[in-house]
Amino acid sequence: MDSQQYNLLLSAVAISANPTLATDVNVKEQAFTLLSQFKTSNNAAAAAFSILHSSTPHLYNGNHDVSAQMKLYALLCLLYTTHNSYSSYSDENRTAFRTQVLQVIAGAKETDIIIVPKLATLLADISIRDFPNRWSQSSFMDSIRTLFTLNATTATVVLSALRSLTEDCTDSDFNTKVSTARRNDVLQGLNEVSSLLLPLFHHFIQHHYGTLLSSKQQNNLPAFNSSVKLLLSALQCLKVFSIWMPLTWADNAAHDFVAIYLHLLREKEGEIHVMAATCLDCLCRRKLGPELFHRLLETMPTYITEAEKINQTNTLESLTEQLPFHLKISEALTHTVALNIAKITDDKTIFPKPQPSSKAAATLMKFLTAMSDMMQHPCVVITGSQINTWVLLCRDPQVQKSGLLSSVIPSLFPRFLKCSRRVNWDLVDSGDEPLSMLYEEAWGDREDYEIWLNEVRGKLGMLVRLFSVMEPVMMSRMLLASVEEVLGKYGGRSAEGGVSKLSEAYLEIESLNLFVDQCVQGCCNRHAQGEIDAETKQNLGQLAGKLVGWIPDFSPLYMQRHASFMESLRHFFYHDPLHLPTAVLNLFNCVAYRDSKCPSGPITSTEQLLPDNVMLRRKSGTALVSLGKACSTILLQFVDDLLTKANSLTNDTVLLPPQVMHLIEFLTCVANATQDNAKKTSFIDSVLSDSVTALVSGAEMTAMTSSVENLLQAIGITPDPTSASVTDPATVERISANYSRVFSALNQIMNVGKRCDENTKSKESPFLIPFKQQQQQQFTLQSPPPTEGPIALSELAQFDAFVHLWPRILPALINTLSVAYQMWAPEIRCKLLSHKLQRYALALSDEEAIVATKKFTAGTNPMDQVEMSGYVCAGTNKRKINLVPRWSGWMNELRNCPLQMLGLLASQRALYSPELQPIFPSIVNLFSAKNLKAIEHRQLIQLLKQFIEPLLHSTPYTLYGSYLTPILTPILSHLQWRLDATWKVNADGRVGAMAPSSSTSDAAAVDCSSGNGTDQWFETYYSYCGLFCGDMPTMDNEAAVEKIRTELTHAWCDTLQSALALKGEWALTLANIAKENDTRKKNNNVMNSKVAPGIGYTKTSMKTNADGTVRTPDHVHSEALLLLRIDAMSHYLTQEESVAGPVVMTVINCLTYPDAHTSRRAIKICHRILESTVHLPKYENILGKMFQTCAQQIVSEPKWMVGVEWDIIALLRDLYCRLVLGQALTPGGQGPGLQCNQGPGGFMQHKSAALPRDGGGISCKPSDIPRNCLASLPGQSVSSVQKLEAGMNAKRAAKDQKALFKDFFQISAEIMKRQEGNQNSELSGLFGRAGQDESVLKQQDKGIGSDDRPLGKAPGSSSKKKKKKKKPAGGVEGVASLFGGS
Repeated sequence: MDSQQYNLLLSAVAISANPTLATDVNVKEQAFTLLSQFKTSNNAAAAAFSILHSSTPHLYNGNHDVSAQMKLYALLCLLYTTHNSYSSYSDENRTAFRTQVLQVIAGAKETDIIIVPKLATLLADISIRDFPNRWSQSSFMDSIRTLFTLNATTATVVLSALRSLTEDCTDSDFNTKVSTARRNDVLQGLNEVSSLLLPLFHHFIQHHYGTLLSSKQQNNLPAFNSSVKLLLSALQCLKVFSIWMPLTWADNAAHDFVAIYLHLLREKEGEIHVMAATCLDCLCRRKLGPELFHRLLETMPTYITEAEKINQTNTLESLTEQLPFHLKISEALTHTVALNIAKITDDKTIFPKPQPSSKAAATLMKFLTAMSDMMQHPCVVITGSQINTWVLLCRDPQVQKSGLLSSVIPSLFPRFLKCSRRVNWDLVDSGDEPLSMLYEEAWGDREDYEIWLNEVRGKLGMLVRLFSVMEPVMMSRMLLASVEEVLGKYGGRSAEGGVSKLSEAYLEIESLNLFVDQCVQGCCNRHAQGEIDAETKQNLGQLAGKLVGWIPDFSPLYMQRHASFMESLRHFFYHDPLHLPTAVLNLFNCVAYRDSKCPSGPITSTEQLLPDNVMLRRKSGTALVSLGKACSTILLQFVDDLLTKANSLTNDTVLLPPQVMHLIEFLTCVANATQDNAKKTSFIDSVLSDSVTALVSGAEMTAMTSSVENLLQAIGITPDPTSASVTDPATVERISANYSRVFSALNQIMNVGKRCDENTKSKESPFLIPFKQQQQQQFTLQSPPPTEGPIALSELAQFDAFVHLWPRILPALINTLSVAYQMWAPEIRCKLLSHKLQRYALALSDEEAIVATKKFTAGTNPMDQVEMSGYVCAGTNKRKINLVPRWSGWMNELRNCPLQMLGLLASQRALYSPELQPIFPSIVNLFSAKNLKAIEHRQLIQLLKQFIEPLLHSTPYTLYGSYLTPILTPILSHLQWRLDATWKVNADGRVGAMAPSSSTSDAAAVDCSSGNGTDQWFETYYSYCGLFCGDMPTMDNEAAVEKIRTELTHAWCDTLQSALALKGEWALTLANIAKENDTRKKNNNVMNSKVAPGIGYTKTSMKTNADGTVRTPDHVHSEALLLLRIDAMSHYLTQEESVAGPVVMTVINCLTYPDAHTSRRAIKICHRILESTVHLPKYENILGKMFQTCAQQIVSEPKWMVGVEWDIIALLRDLYCRLVLGQALTPGGQGPGLQCNQGPGGFMQHKSAALPRDGGGISCKPSDIPRNCLASLPGQSVSSVQKLEAGMNAKRAAKDQKALFKDFFQISAEIMKRQEGNQNSELSGLFGRAGQDESVLKQQDKGIGSDDRPLGKAPGSSSKKKKKKKKPAGGVEGVASLFGGS
């Protein structure tokens, strides 16, 4: 580099590093351009070495020292050379380059600390390319040893480089840039030099630790600081070794790093002890060998105790400072146990019962005690870190039976109770909490703490339940003592006036709630099949007496806790109902609770009650329903008294509609316990008499459902409402009361119907009787059981006391839903949008808007986030005296409730009864093309979830043509059109449009009017999902549209997956059958084996389902029926022309929608469609289109598809194997290709062709469509397709075949990318081509070092390989002739 080049480079570096040196923008751009171009030049490396070797300061204009910046730029040039040109260097040039780099590192000084990271990166990059193939192990170690001992700076470079080298070859976050072969070579080389490298580390740490101690005594601060930094660097490198390298690296007599970690726990200078604890934790996270495990089990408690004595924390500041150390130690202890439970339970001196003289038992108890002692830390984050380990211990069957934990549970109980207690973060923010500093260090802020608390409480519930199953007497006794203590201290009237959700008293009682619920459940579930032991029963009886007798009626907040306690006791009341009547009476009083601030007289709206009072009534109602479900047989004797009490409360008009509904649900649960069907039916009639009358002949309902205009008038949407009229208290109260009567009737009937349906399904199903009675006869699709057809309501009523009401209530439900749908017709919509108040009837409700835009915290009520300002309707919400924000919620209820009841109608089988046959056409008319066009996406979502999915699952398969086809045909055809319009890409490359808002509603009304209901207008309507977003901000408007758009697509795919047994109840049925078959085969193999069965083997051990529930004979019979429906539904959805057409084409279109979740769902459905139809010649073109769509997607590499590519490739492989190669696969395109034999006209059909759920068949005649598709791709030809097929026949494993497809499509993708140029750049958003690091097609197996010479065989590997028997190529007939070959 001559002086002119040097001066230009110096100037450019100086200006780039300090922009104030040049004011002209052009000068700055020229400097940047020069630096960018220079590092790509041929002499950049030589110039860089010249700069780095120079000892002369680099001065710009004689007074600006830019030496550090020049060296950094020089290192950037060398890194660029390494990444781009180094692979083409000869061995000689590589050695010269490497030597120069080592000389630069050796010349580094303490003042060059700024370039140390780049030097380490450069050394690691060279090592990963050359070591050990071109950079011999001896030479590598000589260089490392020299730099290690030269000075502190060079040692730091080496440590950082070794850390990066190891991470690049092991950690999944880094190793994608290095080929597998190269990673293996480097790791093998490191392992072979470990005998030289690790003693070097060991001596290095010993030396500098000695220097640290001596310099500390001599008060030599520079030497002390240097030793601390070097020790930390060494530990950071050893941390990576502890995670990824062989365990013998850490635990070896010659270099015992475990002893170093344990010893350094006492050194808190520079947080060395934290780093040592981290290394120890990383080691403990691995599966340890028996010797190392027992060594840690024995020594860790001792070393931790010593470290605690040396590093005593006497102040809050020191405690806060040491929190990371304590947390890491706690994690190391827990991981040691959690990942090695099998080694503990294998010790016969501990299990099944600990022997008194067992050293292993004493060691284990000492270790568990150390874990327990760590939880004495004032910050419960330590406790939270151990919960998973204690859960794992408690879930182990041998630990449960051994009583091992009996001695530690008493010390754990109060710690876990404290852990569940919520911290008042307001006090933390204000600094009034004594441990504020510690809590802020542990969690940072309120949001992080709330997330942590919700997660920990979920785990604590499981742990307390497990403790109670293991030690019911001990847990019930401790729980009783805690309840007595807390209620005695905080439960009295002395707390009156000072009770709030953040008061100490309330927080203490709230934390008890979780423990009471889970402890009682655990103690009772342990004896679910029998009586509870006497002492446990006595303790729980006293507990129940304390809680039932605690009636803090001075505070609605306390009464909420009281109601929760009553609900928690439901498990115990089943075994001892002594206090059950009092508990039920207390809850009756709670649902009608009035505090001192509540006005006298009737209660007609929530505005008359305080929010805490409303919440109490709601909680008490749900608690009553829970008690009714759990203790219905016991409460049945009091049913008349309960009904009298409920009627008394209802007649006194002190209950709001939700509480009336809860009472009715409770009474229904109790009544369902009776075996007298006539009495049960009579009771249901008496409970619902008022509601049925209000629904069928009530004045409000009759007027409301007579027309759309009357519906609008009924909810307060007059022809020209004003602000004064919609906020007039008398008007609001009158209209709200009228609506409440209508909806309460609907809601009460619906909930009673659901409870009756639940009760029916919990008992022996009458539809399984034919399967139990059949002897030799096997039911098939052609020979169905007698129950798979219409059944009269009179027969259904023998099992379900609700169904006899359907002929009376169904017409009213149909009218309600019909009128509600008509409100969204374009002619009505344009009128409402044009009015400044009426338009809000079309808007999202506040709850929907908050959920759609994710503006609420998980686990909280979305309305709590709205507060008092309103979100959709600015300045108000439905809690205020204003009709406008209530309209949207009311319309949702009037649509969703009838839809749910139609789903219930199908679920109860009443829909298919002869009595309701005349009404069925009216149900079909609800889903006419006119109604379907007009409704919004969110209404269609509810239609799919609440009606279509139950309909698909409940319809007898003999009635598919008469019941499913009339309903599904218009819906499926409409969905295909709607989804295409919804996901249509605009001219600007974006999907969808902005929904109308308050500021654009007038324009939207004009557009609606001028559109006049044409298809073109509806397509625009669907582009914004039919939403009206009111006063929502613009960004939230877009978020809501996107949320609803994807939710509709997901709902459609989920419904289809459920119908095809890919998820839900039917998928569980297939999983149960598969599990039972596997277990039966395993048992048969064991019984047929010459080896005796293992300990604990029994023939009856296969009595659980796939979800863990106990398997009964009823499961076998129900699965026989469901299998018939699964097969029938698969056939119906793919071969009934009016249904199959839109289903299949919509699913294929879903593959192109820019949403990864939709694509994944659609791919699963495509596999099932292929399995169901590939053997049918008429499906060849459709499946060919599916293949073409997938191929086009994979080669275009859109950004939205990142992460889904392998799923697409798996579908392409499934299609190609079945359509072309004659290879059948297992369900979902899994497993190797199973080659079918050649037949006279092609392939012979696979045995599973008629059973898609078993994998389906193949196309007997190879299809040319996929071949033509592949051959037409850029860069492909006949020969490349032939090569692909030959490879797929030679290698039939799924991984190999998918890899062949990936390599095949990569060629086309690269050519297309070059052809596109900048047309498909990053500016194209989701549809732009994925970047180099994103696309699967770019992630080649050959990465860094792809041209490196191979390393010699690994030590101990055999040079002989078993020769696999070569299978003949599975006749891919016609490949050559297809393309004109001979």
